[in-house]
Amino acid sequence: MMIHMTAEQNYAINVNFYKCTGCGDCMTACPENQDAKREVGYLDESNAVILVKSANVQVIHESLCTGCGSCIPACPVSAIDIVMKGD
Repeated sequence: MMIHMTAEQNYAINVNFYKCTGCGDCMTACPENQDAKREVGYLDESNAVILVKSANVQVIHESLCTGCGSCIPACPVSAIDIVMKGD
């Protein structure tokens, strides 16, 4: 699934917390997270789009999500969906 981004689009990352196991595969698959990690050497609440801490997934900076969908197939339990926010 590929979602084409324009500057005006904002995406919502929906996580089914009942399904999520906190494995961190979504965090690793996110290219925005990887860019942030390359820049400062780590991910935390200051720079992550999606972050897993203590086996709990947290959507931190949803505004940085480009809607690429990389996290969706990375999730082994299909707990993530990305939708375009309405205007």
